[in-house]
Amino acid sequence: MAERIGIDLFGRTFTFETRADAGEARLAKEFVEGEVARVMSRMGGDVTGRELQAVVLAALSIAGDYLDLKKNHEAFRETVGERMARLSRKLAGPGD
Repeated sequence: MAERIGIDLFGRTFTFETRADAGEARLAKEFVEGEVARVMSRMGGDVTGRELQAVVLAALSIAGDYLDLKKNHEAFRETVGERMARLSRKLAGPGD
């Protein structure tokens, strides 16, 4: 069942529906609110008239973090695959 979640940005509440786990949806909401607040503080706090800029900068920051995590995850998977192959060869023994 879809749940409605409200995200508070710039004194307004934006509501969205999600079928995700309610706890995870709330964590995502809080993360986005926090990232926008962090960008706003870097912009000097009052972003009146620059709300879209703040949201775009927050989105770019989140996207950058995501891409870094994705790259690191892919490297981790490759390393694990290589180690598993080496271990498999060792377990198979010299004559197998």
